[in-house]
Amino acid sequence: MLRTVGSLIALTAVTAMALTTGPSAATAQSSDEALTAAAWVTPPYLRVEYQAQPRARGGSELTGYVYNDFGQPANNVWLEITELDQAGQPIGQITRRVDELIPPMGRAYFDVRVPTSASYQVVPQAGEFVEGFGGNGG
Repeated sequence: MLRTVGSLIALTAVTAMALTTGPSAATAQSSDEALTAAAWVTPPYLRVEYQAQPRARGGSELTGYVYNDFGQPANNVWLEITELDQAGQPIGQITRRVDELIPPMGRAYFDVRVPTSASYQVVPQAGEFVEGFGGNGG
């Protein structure tokens, strides 16, 4: 069984609404859904470490890992990559899928070609935590 976790932006809105409207809004969802939404947002279960390298034929290549700090594997994770100028202002955005299942308390490698930019911001945006995953869970 898969539990779909929506985009971080949507979950932030749901969590913010639950926090600002009090317990009555939270009871509209199951307690499990509310816990998943709140936990995904703070503290985040997925985090990214990467480095950018220029490519010989133009553009850059981002390589790194997505870490899963949750006790269930994550699948169908998408990365939102924002290109930033010298002042740190966004100038472009790309979304790419992580091709691997990210094991619980583990990591998955990614390699993405992007346009050349002064710097980048890489944020995991969506995914699914896989329930009932076989194995020893670690």
